[in-house]
Amino acid sequence: MRIISGIYGGRRYKGKIPDGVRPTLDQARESIFNILMGLKDIEEAQIADICAGTGALGLEALSRGGEHIIYVEKNRKVIDMIKKIMLEFKVPNEEYEIINSDAVKFCRTTEKKFDIIFSDPPYKAGFTNDMLQQIAERKLLKEDGIMVLEYSKIYGIALPDDMKVIKEKNFGETIVAFIEMR
Repeated sequence: MRIISGIYGGRRYKGKIPDGVRPTLDQARESIFNILMGLKDIEEAQIADICAGTGALGLEALSRGGEHIIYVEKNRKVIDMIKKIMLEFKVPNEEYEIINSDAVKFCRTTEKKFDIIFSDPPYKAGFTNDMLQQIAERKLLKEDGIMVLEYSKIYGIALPDDMKVIKEKNFGETIVAFIEMR
């Protein structure tokens, strides 16, 4: 895993990535950030990376000027890996928080609001629509915020009425949707 740009740009994590984690490939991540930066200023953004996996999307956002990130991850091995990455890259403790939680439960209970939400849930897990519903109902995405959601063409998503896709990018079976509140 390599960070593409910003203060951590060019740095690589060479440790083992736990089984079952699908890191967003460098080329796709670069494309995602090219689109995102055309839609939203990342500087000083409050960010959530829900179903964080390697945490690469969140770390890329921090590297490019994001102020604070909350990583939400259910798998303890993956959390341990994110902690190792943050230590290895010497990311200041005050710039991130790691929460061991199920995605829907986090969305149902957090009081925080975010400028940017990244989410790459396991495609077959079946909770993506519930998570989206909680984000919309609880207005976790700020009025001018952007959600970057990775999902499978095969499984699709059911977007709540108060959310809309403003841009999509296909990467094989994966679709990356850029979503905002209506």
